[in-house]
Amino acid sequence: MIIDMKQTRSKGSTDFIFSVPESLELFHAQVRLGEEGYDIALIQNKERILILSNEEVPINVTGMLSREKVLYNIKKLNGDICGEIALKVVQKFLTRYKYIQINFNAELLNCYEVEMDKDQKYVCVYLGDRQVALIEKSKVLSDNLDSYKIYLKDEKYIQIVCLYVVYYEHATSANYNEFTYKTKKTSFENSTNKVLKSKYNPQFKEQC
Repeated sequence: MIIDMKQTRSKGSTDFIFSVPESLELFHAQVRLGEEGYDIALIQNKERILILSNEEVPINVTGMLSREKVLYNIKKLNGDICGEIALKVVQKFLTRYKYIQINFNAELLNCYEVEMDKDQKYVCVYLGDRQVALIEKSKVLSDNLDSYKIYLKDEKYIQIVCLYVVYYEHATSANYNEFTYKTKKTSFENSTNKVLKSKYNPQFKEQC
């Protein structure tokens, strides 16, 4: 399955739309700044089906990007927490890299950013040793609005992967985050690391 995500509005409050190549709209998403920080929501049929919230997550600026830390809780519409997004750090002899782990409905999805060159970035999403999604950011920026392609092998993960793409755009792009009060940005490593580069499978797109 191939999904297009396009940013439709920027500057502080931000909106996105998800669709398939046949122009069928799947989801909308939005990022809003509130009193407690940013609120990120995935919306279907005008209902917020998944929400990222950092209201209960302690803010600690000191060393925030250098150690493992929960960044957001994942909530359902009724407020129940059904998972979390966390920064993970791997540090071994002569190697160090970061990745994002999604704990959702008792499953762990690991998201590795892979930079093939200065123009090509991907996020490879794995469940254990099995790749379930590939996120590709477009090189073309139109009217300060980003766009992505999502290659999804298992539709079971469609909602959480789409929500993660909105988080990734929020965390790594500077073209709309004009407000910085209580925001949490994640710094990813350049993919000189062989472990990260090994996560990219150029044949994965063909399997979707």
